[in-house]
Amino acid sequence: MPTTTLANAAVQLLSTAPRAQDWPALQDRLRTFPKDTRGKHPCDYTLWACQTGGGSAENSIPGLAAIFACMESIRLVDDLLDEDPEGLQHQVGIGTTANLALALQAAAQHVITQASGIQAGREDILASLHSMMLDTAFGQNEELRAAG
Repeated sequence: MPTTTLANAAVQLLSTAPRAQDWPALQDRLRTFPKDTRGKHPCDYTLWACQTGGGSAENSIPGLAAIFACMESIRLVDDLLDEDPEGLQHQVGIGTTANLALALQAAAQHVITQASGIQAGREDILASLHSMMLDTAFGQNEELRAAG
């Protein structure tokens, strides 16, 4: 399955999260599916991990969607905290950007809890996502404390 098809499927899946269809700013953010700076697309990593475990490209879509949503949430919060001059907050406001970051975290959890093909590992996947977000928040807070 081509990377573009996987990315589109992941965005479509995230669009099924509660409130997503009613929130134009969230829909706009979902359309920004990123390309990794080293030339690899996030799809490549989740597809590789899924296939290594015996899964198919289709099986990788919920994980891909969740990872994308969490990565984007982290990016939004980082831009807010670092006062990035290119950050979305300059286009839509600080409050909207913060709310989008929270919505993306919720959407990530939603796609995993609703995915039909991962019953056995669902708790581990959710624990990993939670750990990723908590560790990121802790690291961001440490950065703020160090800055004074």
